[in-house]
Amino acid sequence: MGNVSRRNSVIRFFGHTLVSDQLLCRLLLNKSYLYFNIFILVKTLSLSELIYFIDLSLTKCNQLSDQLDASSTSSCSNEYSRSLIISLLKHYASYHPKDWHKYEYWNGSETYIKNLIAHHSNRFTLMLVCWKGCSSPIHNHAGSDC
Repeated sequence: MGNVSRRNSVIRFFGHTLVSDQLLCRLLLNKSYLYFNIFILVKTLSLSELIYFIDLSLTKCNQLSDQLDASSTSSCSNEYSRSLIISLLKHYASYHPKDWHKYEYWNGSETYIKNLIAHHSNRFTLMLVCWKGCSSPIHNHAGSDC
């Protein structure tokens, strides 16, 4: 990620210090959305930034959970992971086809495809769903967040 860097355990984005890795873990475990509020003031997310920050946030959450008791681990890995991803997706703001074309794989006569964009330890799967010649608004299925 060209404009995102991590130096001395500090996350920087376009030259702005967002939050230290340790503070990010504590914010995640305390279910605070301060991190996302700080982030959105800097810039909306591109697709690659969205994937990077989902992965970084879940990884940091897991690392801190390993040092804490089992109840914190279950809280971080289940309930918070879902909230984290939903919060990041709300800040995603790129609807340019060029961002998605590299994930669009058609195999002949299909009219519908689902292609994997990112996956993290059975916690989330980000997919591109395409219908030839069609468009679809964001929608929900029972028990899922689309």
